[in-house]
Amino acid sequence: MRTPAPAPRIAPRLPVLAPPVRRDGRDEAGRLPDNPGAAPARSVCADLPGPARGMCYAAL
Repeated sequence: MRTPAPAPRIAPRLPVLAPPVRRDGRDEAGRLPDNPGAAPARSVCADLPGPARGMCYAAL
């Protein structure tokens, strides 16, 4: 009886991640350089620091 050949090892690859969302700097967010454009809307969560802001956005 013949032993089966070992299965080839597949190297795991991590998925390509998107850059993080930047919610700071409301004046320049959503604007191109040298273009005044429209100011983004303010959220009730915008003034909260770090993890509190993330939890606030998750609760919306």
